[in-house]
Formats: sequence, C-alpha cells, structure tokens
Amino acid sequence: MNLETRWKRYWFTPEAPQNLGACRIAFYAMMLWLYGAVPLGDWGDLSPASSFWKPLWPFQVLHLPVAHAGLLTCMSAIWKISLITACIGLFTRASTIVAFGLGAYFLALQSSYLRAESAPMMLTPALAVMAFSYCGDACSLDALFRARRGKAPAPASGEYRWPVRAMWVMLSIVFFAAGFAKLHHSGVRWATGNGFAILLMQRFYDPHPPLVNWGLFVATHPILAKLSAAGALFTETCFPLVLFSRRARQIFPPMGFGMQCGIGLLMSVWFVHFFPIYVFFIPWGDVLAHFRRARAASIPAFTFSSRLDVSAAPL
Repeated sequence: MNLETRWKRYWFTPEAPQNLGACRIAFYAMMLWLYGAVPLGDWGDLSPASSFWKPLWPFQVLHLPVAHAGLLTCMSAIWKISLITACIGLFTRASTIVAFGLGAYFLALQSSYLRAESAPMMLTPALAVMAFSYCGDACSLDALFRARRGKAPAPASGEYRWPVRAMWVMLSIVFFAAGFAKLHHSGVRWATGNGFAILLMQRFYDPHPPLVNWGLFVATHPILAKLSAAGALFTETCFPLVLFSRRARQIFPPMGFGMQCGIGLLMSVWFVHFFPIYVFFIPWGDVLAHFRRARAASIPAFTFSSRLDVSAAPL
C-alpha cells in the first residue's frame, strides 16, 4: 500500500454520520458551558490603549477594530444562540459558520487582553473544522426534519471521518509542543530535578492559591513530585501515538485529561479550553450502537412477558 493510499485511508475511510453528530452535540455543549454565562460585552469597556492590550495577529494583520460594549453584547448574544442551535443541529450549516466567525473574534479578543491565557485560541481551528464539516447529518433536528420529509438517512462517508481526525491531530500537536519545549529547554532534568516542586510551592504562596493544599504536600515529597513531573512529560511527548494506535487512544486522552485536572487542583491553573476537544476521542458511534443493541434486546423479553401475563389472565 503506497503513501497516498494510506493517507486517504486514514482521513477518508467511510464512516457512519452518528459519531460526528454526537461529537457535535458534546462539543458545542462544552462551549456553552465555557462561555454561556460569560459577559463578553465587558471587553468593550477596556481601552485598546491600555497596557493590557497586546493584540494577536488577527487584529494586527486584518486591522480588526474592538467593538464598543453595546455591540459586543449584541454579538455575544448571537454567538451564544448559534452555539445552542449548532448543538441541537438546527440550521446546522449556518449555525456552525456563525459560531466560527463570531467565536474567532471573541477568542482572539480575549487572548489579546489576557495574553497569558492564549489557550482559548486553540478552539478557533476546532470551530472552523466543525463549520466546514457535515456534522448535522445525524443526531440533529435537521436530520429529523429530513426524515419526516421522507429523505433517506445519510450513508457512510469519509466526510464524517476527517473532522474527528483533525481534532486528534490538533490536540496531539499542542501536547507534543509542550513536551518538546520542556525537553528542549531543560532536558530530562525537568522531570528529575526540583523544578516542578518549586512551581508547586510558588503557586501555593500566590495571592490566589489553590483551593486545596495537595500541591504543597506533593512538593514536600521529592519522589512524588518527580513522578508527577515525569508522568506529565511522558503524557505530552507520547500523546501523538493516539493518531496511529487504538490502544493509545484509550490510554493517553484520559491521562491528558487527568493530568490537566491534577494541575488545576495542585496549581490552580485550569486548562478548561482543552475539554471540548477531548469529546472527539470518545467513540460515540460505538456507544450509540451499544444502547441500540441493548434496547433491541430488551424489547422481545418485554413482549414475551406481556404475552405470558395475558395468557395467564382468567377468561
């Protein structure tokens, strides 16, 4: 099998649309969890001339203006409505495009004021992938309305495979870049030295320390601190294995999620913007198929017991 065939097989092997449809629901539900209650219009009250303003390239290259608070509030409402309609699959194509366009603006605006929190920008390519995909062909109101009009369900296609693979690639690049940077600047000393323990102690004595003192406990136990650092480095550098191994996809995404939750508890640094990407590692198609089989298996038993009840009734 030549390289071109392998490439096409990896990205465009036909798959049923249900997995991507379930990913769409979970992804946009997570986006609503992150931004549904955030007053995005407040960014308009800050002046771009302030020292907090460090514009990212969309504002520098495209010369995008910072809208005033009233307009931002209106745009924010439209964006959140588009996230809701994209989640339930209503006018999915238009909803995902609007969610991508306005989301890219708000995420760039947020990161321009909070440069230390550039993680939200990784959601922009994720929104773009969903906008260009056929994620509304299943598990959506649009699919339900098409079925009521007598249209056949969407057949298996490579169009339902490449968006999920793209999310895998994106998260793998982010993790591997973090691990490679640690190895490039510090080498294995990042895991074998005391740097991680020092970071934990610094976060504990910050003005806004973690809610629990577990980080201080880990920092005062050198072996535990080094094992934690080595585990994080191993997870980040080996995460790209998920692109090629089914077994790796069962191991490293839970490890990455657990690592980031652990960092949140120990250091009060929460990588919540990674969470919507993790939903693409869940085999939703297999989960839905399991529930369908379980439901189908329960129907004959129920029917049989009902017949027994009827036959046993007195005439």
